[in-house]
Amino acid sequence: MIYYSPTLFEQLGLDYELQLLMSGIMNLVQLVAVVPAFLVLDKVGRKPPLLFGSIGMTASHLIVGAMIARYSYNWDENQVQAWVGVAFILAFMAFFGIG
Repeated sequence: MIYYSPTLFEQLGLDYELQLLMSGIMNLVQLVAVVPAFLVLDKVGRKPPLLFGSIGMTASHLIVGAMIARYSYNWDENQVQAWVGVAFILAFMAFFGIG
């Protein structure tokens, strides 16, 4: 996901500079999500964060896929939907870090 993030952001209609910026932000989101996961992993075990993360990643994938499938014909008129897709890519990385 990290390697292909500029391509995903391009599919959502972002220009080149925003693609790179959002890729960096995506990496920071993952880092922020991993730190608390490390702190609570010994207390709650591995299974609950894994289940929570996998449910969140599945929902995020579905929403991003729906945004691209439905609105990719014209991102200029559907800026809100494009940013919803970006938000759920970031959410995916947060859930990945938790899981």
